[in-house]
Amino acid sequence: MTLDHDTEKIDSYNQLQSSGYSERITKESHLRYIFRLYFNVFVAVLSTFYYGFATGVLAPTFIKIYEDYHYSKQIQSLFVSVLLIGGMVGSFSSSFFMDKLGRRNTLIYNNILIFIGVLLSSFSYNLPFFYFSRFISGFSAGVGSAVVPVYIAEIAPPEKRGSLGVVRQISVTSGVISSSLAAFGLNRIHNGWRYTFGISAATGVIQLILCFWFFESPRWLLSKNKTKEAILVISKLNAEKSSEEIQSLIQKIQNDLSTQKENESWQQLFKLKYWRVFLIGFSLCSFQQFVGINSLVYYSADILMKSGFDHSMAVLLSALIGIPQIIMLLISLWAIDRFGRKPLLYIGLSGMIVGAVVLGYTFWNDGSDKSRTLSIVAVVSMILFKISFSLCLGSIPFIIASEIYPNKIRGKAMSIATLGTWLANILANVLYLPLVEALGHSGLYWFYSGSCLLCLLFVAIFVPETKGIPIEELYKMLIKENESPTKIITSSPQKNNDKV
Repeated sequence: MTLDHDTEKIDSYNQLQSSGYSERITKESHLRYIFRLYFNVFVAVLSTFYYGFATGVLAPTFIKIYEDYHYSKQIQSLFVSVLLIGGMVGSFSSSFFMDKLGRRNTLIYNNILIFIGVLLSSFSYNLPFFYFSRFISGFSAGVGSAVVPVYIAEIAPPEKRGSLGVVRQISVTSGVISSSLAAFGLNRIHNGWRYTFGISAATGVIQLILCFWFFESPRWLLSKNKTKEAILVISKLNAEKSSEEIQSLIQKIQNDLSTQKENESWQQLFKLKYWRVFLIGFSLCSFQQFVGINSLVYYSADILMKSGFDHSMAVLLSALIGIPQIIMLLISLWAIDRFGRKPLLYIGLSGMIVGAVVLGYTFWNDGSDKSRTLSIVAVVSMILFKISFSLCLGSIPFIIASEIYPNKIRGKAMSIATLGTWLANILANVLYLPLVEALGHSGLYWFYSGSCLLCLLFVAIFVPETKGIPIEELYKMLIKENESPTKIITSSPQKNNDKV
């Protein structure tokens, strides 16, 4: 967003107050303040909408791509793996870009890669060319997946940080649903799968148009000594707070930044004092993929066809199953800052366990062919699994990870956490077909139910409640200068919180 001309010479919050600008901001209507906050989040999550579209588009288009390339089952798995490898490289590289260019500019420049990946995918006419295009698309999706949670955490007021973080997952799920609907609508058109890939470029176009009214992260601005711009952004994004509260927030951020090194090296990130936050952030983001959710994204149409539906109906159901997910995400958006992160994790993971067990049963009891009743039960169990995922692991791992890292290392640390997500995603995808052959679909989903149970235990033992706590204070509850990994594993986050 562009800043008002009469604030260009403001270098401190006191000058901001004396200019009368702060008073004008705080008198703005509630609706205008909410619009400004959610507008910035909306522009940011266009990147994660593309991430959802890019990962979801393969499932409904596999059969049509096969008609052009006549690939084997192993090649089908490779389509997904190349995208995930690109995502892994992109998420790891994102820390350099977001620390050097800023969160806002990284998202803007990332649209160039989105356009390249989309164009190459749409016009590819051999498999190596298609692999390269999927790698580029994965790279851009990986950058977005790492930067967006950081950006949202850094612009959101503490009391809205959870709900705004859920918006990210709403955009991912919307992207997956949109890819299935686009594939269903273009299914009967010649080369329809190419058009399906191509329309995802619209997200980049929209983001580039809206970027002129898009704020940079105030915490990144302060870390680069751009105090004037940071003060203005903080004031606009916290317009409902009093002048004293805004001044206190700015002071906390500045004090926090002053106690940290200007550019923490990668080597510094692995000091003992950071082990706890890395354990929590990396593990939560990895669990998100090991519970089996992406087997229902990449192979949803295939699974539904095995449950007794034809291809067109399987593609349509893949999209429709996503609608209850959006509803559950809206419930999560309302609940997360009222009841906290951990209660939603407990409820959601319990639902995922039940859904995975029942889905496994439908495959175990299929006999020679699927009965209509079992087909319906399979769809219902998939819906239960996916809406439960939306309530908990869909958004909360990235919310917590982006909350607990210190300001000066948040970019690097978040790139490592999202790297864990992509690594786990690659491993889950590579193992999917071998596990299906070894365990069958029933054994696979019972295995995933066990992963959900392990995640539930991890949350209960290690993960702190972060609701409503300023991010400048959160990491202090978890970081101990010379704490050993053994103590980290055996100690309770809640007890450490009490000592702060």
